[in-house]
Amino acid sequence: MSWQIWKKAFRQFLTMEKGFSSNSIAAYEQDLDRLRQFSENQHPPKQPEELNNSDVTLFLKWMAEFGITESTQARMISALRMFYHFLQIEAAVTKNPFELAEAPRITRKIPDILSQEEMRQLIESVAISSDLGIRNRAILEMLYGCGLRVSELVNLKISDLFSAKVLSGLWEKDTKNVWCRWVCRP
Repeated sequence: MSWQIWKKAFRQFLTMEKGFSSNSIAAYEQDLDRLRQFSENQHPPKQPEELNNSDVTLFLKWMAEFGITESTQARMISALRMFYHFLQIEAAVTKNPFELAEAPRITRKIPDILSQEEMRQLIESVAISSDLGIRNRAILEMLYGCGLRVSELVNLKISDLFSAKVLSGLWEKDTKNVWCRWVCRP
């Protein structure tokens, strides 16, 4: 089958089976388009079912020439690995040529932080002569004093805080667990 037919079927798979967001689907489709563009430049041009491990190696080298970031390369490999997994489910291929493709290690950069003096100046720069100023200073003090993330502060409800004078508990959850993170109150 052609690239366009598989792309449409893959989109349905990502939407219906995987429940991906529209942004994720758009990124995966863009990655698939890059693979299609590469394969169409081969002599002779190849369909998805015809690509093999050596084609994947050439594709990854081809992509490296564009100076794509490590995180984008990792996502591309993940997306294309999933595309070929989908093709295996559809019995279009027997082997996933991206199965052994190694994603580059993603380097994590240490964020820049403000010094205590810079933070003190920032907090004190907020005038507390109005209700809005008091609110803004409280926001900054909660962020800094409790070590909150902005998303935690935005979603904070009065019921999320304990009335203890020293500690506040924030309920957190990930995909599997729920726990309470204790933070010092300002």
